[in-house]
Amino acid sequence: MDETKDRAAILLALMESFGREMGEAACEVYLAALADVPLADLKRAATQAMRGSKFFPPAAEIRSLAGIAAPPLDDLAIRAWAVAWRSVSEHGAYVSVAFDQTTMRAIAAMGGWPAFCHPAQDLEWHRKEFLESFRGLTGQHDSEISHLPGINENGPTNRALGRAPAVIVVIGGEERKRIANEPARMLSTSEANQFLGEIKRRADDAALPTAREIAERAGKS
Repeated sequence: MDETKDRAAILLALMESFGREMGEAACEVYLAALADVPLADLKRAATQAMRGSKFFPPAAEIRSLAGIAAPPLDDLAIRAWAVAWRSVSEHGAYVSVAFDQTTMRAIAAMGGWPAFCHPAQDLEWHRKEFLESFRGLTGQHDSEISHLPGINENGPTNRALGRAPAVIVVIGGEERKRIANEPARMLSTSEANQFLGEIKRRADDAALPTAREIAERAGKS
């Protein structure tokens, strides 16, 4: 078994021990937050957590048990803001995204990803609200958030076709796409935007396409 599988097995053991379920994106972010912890220290810390913790330990607690110092909270909050706000310009409100748990909780507390992308207040106040929310939510043991839904996720095209959205997973500056809930086939962002544009044009002409028409078009693409 290679080290990646060893690390995944440790996380699985933690999940089973505490009765915690986590989605793929949450698992990836959790393991990424512990990537610099030596495997032997990670095993020791996980064992200590299973013996002495009442709740599923956040990555910061595992790091502490492993003797690996975490960056100061203010630095973490500022870094999280930089990653999240950069993702706004790079991906926009229509795309579903996944960050670390504290970042996602902070954004969810501010109204969700589309609201975060389009603040109703001055940017400096928006930043301040995020930093305060991030600091206040750090270390909480709430249920895991798999991702933050974008506008396309609950849009008419995905609902009509029963498609799960593409999720941009942002981990330590690296990004990749994953599929939520492992659908048989999904609409890409460009396809979704194309169909949404068509729906809008037809709606303007009072000729809204049926779900079957949209599905037939998707099947031909």
